[in-house]
Amino acid sequence: MPMKLFYTLLVLFILINNAILPQISGKILDDNTNLPVPDVTVTLTGLQIATTSDSAGLFSFNVPPSSYSLSFYHIGYKSFNTRTDFIKDTPPYLFIIHSSMITYGEVTVTSTRFEQPIRDVPLPMEIVNKDDILNSTSVSVPDVLQNQPGVAIARDGIWGTDISIRGLGRQNIVTLVDGNRIETASNHAATLDLVDMYDVDKIEIIKGGISSLYGTGAEGGIVNITTKTGTYTDRLSLSGSLTTGYNSVNQAGAGYLNLISSSSNWYAKISGTLRSALNTKTPDGTLLNSQYNDDNLSADLGVKPADNQELLLKYQRFHGEDIGIPGAKAFPTIAQAKYLLAERDMYSAEYKFKDLLPSLSNLSLKYYYQDIKRDVQLIVQPSASVTQTVTPSADHSTWGTQLLSNWTLSSLNQLSAGIDVWQRTFTGFRETQVNSPAGISITGDFPVPNSKYLSSGAFAQDESSLLDNKLKVNFGGRYDIIKVTNDDALNPSYIITNGIINNNPPHNSISSFYASSAQDKSWSGNLGLLYTLVNDVDVTFNIAHAFRSPVQEERFQYINLGGNIYLGNPNLKPEQGNFLDLGVRFWKPNYTFKGNVFLNNIMDLVIDQHDTGIVYRKANVGKARLYGYDFGFEYNFWTTLVTYGNLSYVRGEDLLNNINLPQITPLNGRLGIRLPVYNYLNADISSTLFAKQDNLGPAEIATPSYAVFDFYLNTNLISWNFFRLRLFGGVENIFNKSYREFLSTNRGIVKSEPGRDFFLKLQVNW
Repeated sequence: MPMKLFYTLLVLFILINNAILPQISGKILDDNTNLPVPDVTVTLTGLQIATTSDSAGLFSFNVPPSSYSLSFYHIGYKSFNTRTDFIKDTPPYLFIIHSSMITYGEVTVTSTRFEQPIRDVPLPMEIVNKDDILNSTSVSVPDVLQNQPGVAIARDGIWGTDISIRGLGRQNIVTLVDGNRIETASNHAATLDLVDMYDVDKIEIIKGGISSLYGTGAEGGIVNITTKTGTYTDRLSLSGSLTTGYNSVNQAGAGYLNLISSSSNWYAKISGTLRSALNTKTPDGTLLNSQYNDDNLSADLGVKPADNQELLLKYQRFHGEDIGIPGAKAFPTIAQAKYLLAERDMYSAEYKFKDLLPSLSNLSLKYYYQDIKRDVQLIVQPSASVTQTVTPSADHSTWGTQLLSNWTLSSLNQLSAGIDVWQRTFTGFRETQVNSPAGISITGDFPVPNSKYLSSGAFAQDESSLLDNKLKVNFGGRYDIIKVTNDDALNPSYIITNGIINNNPPHNSISSFYASSAQDKSWSGNLGLLYTLVNDVDVTFNIAHAFRSPVQEERFQYINLGGNIYLGNPNLKPEQGNFLDLGVRFWKPNYTFKGNVFLNNIMDLVIDQHDTGIVYRKANVGKARLYGYDFGFEYNFWTTLVTYGNLSYVRGEDLLNNINLPQITPLNGRLGIRLPVYNYLNADISSTLFAKQDNLGPAEIATPSYAVFDFYLNTNLISWNFFRLRLFGGVENIFNKSYREFLSTNRGIVKSEPGRDFFLKLQVNW
């Protein structure tokens, strides 16, 4: 039904034909090299319309020639505003953009449902760009996010990683890839590993409860991953890039190829990546079973049926095999676990309109489908004569549709409103085979019942400028209906003993679930204020009410893999939270500072509550409180030298039981300095520091303090005929420090993180 509805509306949209508007255009050049600058965000400030310069530095707007105020933003350059008189039938106007040693709030974000500079957003946000990814040894998205203030990594090995934002992780964070939700759950962190790191263009992080924008699950925050795509050009063109990389710590190799063809009314992009790695070396020995092999394919197509209409089609495929899982609390120490298959396929189609009405600046309709498959093999040999093999498999399929409208009500007021509906379907099964002198025994059961999770919501978000643009007010709200249904899961489903099958064995009451249906109705709201005290200094205030309806795995799971046993709870209540955030920001030419303090009160927070022994059961904590701070700065203190750093702290308390919340990372920070070398190279040396964590939740183990030092080096663009080259290299964990992340679940004899790692990457553009 949703697919039929989508195509019906799509046909209606295409039939709408508006008058073609004339264009204004410009070209952006670097002040030092006089070369074109791509990916510059250009905004018509009075009309709240934005676009991006292409590989030739060109941009255009479908508006009649007149006098306009334009704003220019690009990381590594100083943002600036100018007013220009555009005349009909003239060549593109030239604009010069000046390089900057610090990040000056110039980057634009889209996680707020419309594009705007981050310095105009009251929300606590962090940005990671494609150069940050290239200039590191990141295997997955969490690796590159862990250096951001307020963000910590949760590691189940090298390939399997996740994040925690201000003490909330996994189920409390909404993850988006090109605006599409990744909906999957597992006791192994792997959601954010199903994304091609080399194909990522930008990652935006919103910290704190903001369910008004994206619905259930955003209490901890939002991670919005934007992948690389094509741009329209004024003439037929073909461009591309090739990136290769190598890491010494696990002999990892990678290759990425990206090809883009474009014209004035269409573009097509296709890219692919191959990666492989052996076991990772640590200061305490080799981390066995930490290898991985994966490949990725991505394709994009953009078409403009008319000047104010655009059709976007996307396809992404992630495929991994023989991926080791060296850490997970659900596994016994002697287990050998790996993904036989980890795969994500995503299809999406979106139709956009611009300027349908004088006040309706954008209207879009999107449909997407995403399927995630996981096949795991777990081998345990408790004795020389007994071997146990467990093979869980699961399929998480999600479809979603969204209608989004952006309204420019005046030059000082804009509104985003829409509806979204999405559904995740889970199907899975597990077999456990025991080989012993007595024969072969096979047990089949459901780790989670086959089930569906349907979410439907309507939302609106308004932003106004008051007091001569000194005060920006952002407020929004939404209402959601969530329905969860499940089939019978009577465990064990069958038992085969030496070839004799029993299809009706005695059922285990604690691991069996009967068919049921549950419905949650929730509302959320947020208010954000941004006030400019003096020029380039502002303060922010955010208050929000957010919610999260427990997912299938929390309601019904039965995880018994020979280690800790994890049980679901069908009677879980939805989490409800109130979030408060205060911030101050400085945007000076030679230094920037962003600092926030926060207080989160959450009713009925869902946690793994320790029952007895190795048994953990999902439960609602009556009242939880999380509070802390995070800040970051950059300071260009002398000529071209820049020092930077951040600091984060969070404290989590179960107020009902007067104990600490589990999975709360300790005080941590980062301090570094970067500088150019002979105008050709850029050097960066930094240290990451973690304090001792002894505010422990039940059954948690304290971790000592540690400091790790890293060194990075990259070149400026090197032109060679038609090619532009850049080299990235360096070494992480310079002194081969042995340490353990507090949120890490690495097991067995080796528990430390990766040791000294030399890396080198080459990027060639043409």
